[in-house]
Amino acid sequence: MSDSYERMIPVFKSYVKEKKHSHCVIGVSGGVDSTVGLLVSCEVFGGKNVTPVFMPYKYTNPARKPFLADLCRKLGTTLLTMPLNGLIEEYTRFINQTFYNIIYGANERELQTEIRAMTLNKVRRSKFALLFSTLNKTELMIGNFHNAELTGDVLPFGDMYKTEMYGILKHYSKLEPGSFDLGYFEDNNPDSELDIDMCDEKLLGMTYKEIDELLSCALEAFKPSVALEKIEKLKERGMMDALKTVDEKIKMNSIRRKMAPPILGVTR
Repeated sequence: MSDSYERMIPVFKSYVKEKKHSHCVIGVSGGVDSTVGLLVSCEVFGGKNVTPVFMPYKYTNPARKPFLADLCRKLGTTLLTMPLNGLIEEYTRFINQTFYNIIYGANERELQTEIRAMTLNKVRRSKFALLFSTLNKTELMIGNFHNAELTGDVLPFGDMYKTEMYGILKHYSKLEPGSFDLGYFEDNNPDSELDIDMCDEKLLGMTYKEIDELLSCALEAFKPSVALEKIEKLKERGMMDALKTVDEKIKMNSIRRKMAPPILGVTR
């Protein structure tokens, strides 16, 4: 059993019980984090009490909708699909025409996340539900998110590294054989799909495995014996510049992290 899964599920169940939530709304894209979020929310709330919202746009991989629809059916819930095609273009034109001399132009990537956030909030309010945000610790620490993605009532994965999300996904694949194909994720690189060929790891210049290793080192600086051992290993591999870059990102995004919803602490 995944250690990450064992740590996170009881904490999330306790939070839901304390807040007396009976329904959950979650934005899903077909990526690792939102798929894990869907699996977790259906386990905690029961499939019939979960509303997964899929908002595809022109950059969305067409394979994601059938994957999500099939997974939702197996989990006992129904996928709510709300395409953004047309809406983004019209809103972009409106913003650019209205504020032409005030802003430099609407950022299409930001508009996608903002409209998705507004839509999720509308669905959440209509169902008096908890809004599940799927941002993880890695994204929060290095700032790999748009501010609109901070929309939500709670961050169940906010204390968990990106690589831990893969571990939980593998756990669910063993827990529910046949519910989904792990190969689907192995064939698709982490991608926010906010633009053409927008691969997260390509933009960051490192793999998530490398980033998490560096983050772990940077965040454990208060444990000298642990940090020194990890730093020595990084020196041997010529990764000190990368460690410096990650440390700078942590400091640079400290203010943005303060805007985040409550993070469920699961670190031992």
